Amino acid sequence: MAPDDYIQTLRQIRAEAQVLYAKDCMARIELDQCVQSLFRIIDHQVDVAMRANVSNLTQMARDMKLEIQDVNTQRGRYFGTALCINNFGILIASRANAAVIVQIGDTASLVERPKTGDQVIVSYDNGKCEIKIRA
Repeated sequence: MAPDDYIQTLRQIRAEAQVLYAKDCMARIELDQCVQSLFRIIDHQVDVAMRANVSNLTQMARDMKLEIQDVNTQRGRYFGTALCINNFGILIASRANAAVIVQIGDTASLVERPKTGDQVIVSYDNGKCEIKIRA
């Protein structure tokens, strides 16, 4: 093979390698976009499920004629009976005719999950929630 042909072949191999690399990069970008889209869909579905479960707790409180209090996530402290628990929250009767809904996602670490009927103490400190079960 003549030197010019050899150089031309090497350049052609290099150009083909660049094309393959570019296609690989595009495929990775498309894969990344698909994965990000999938994550957004999953996060959206989790949000929808959480709102549905919280609204189930809200409806249960209304059925019991309890007023839902806003939770003070900075310095709130609540005592009461766990009336209902689902995967996303706990409905707690905090005083006569009033209740709070504590979202499970708010709890820093839930060592023992309360059961319906348990007496609980819920404390918030700068957005971190701690739930203690009274013995």
